Amino acid sequence: MHWRTPKHPMIKHYGTDCGPWQPHRKWNLWPLVGLLLNTLLWAGMCWIVTALL
Repeated sequence: MHWRTPKHPMIKHYGTDCGPWQPHRKWNLWPLVGLLLNTLLWAGMCWIVTALL
């Protein structure tokens, strides 16, 4: 029998320990930045094509 509550095992997530006192997720903004740049690139190309025609 346990005389105290057993500790929960630490979850390894991208090399960091996720405890209940730590934030569980850090947002990765690079895919969002890439999507925004891709959209701006396509909008610029469409604008150039319509300006030349």
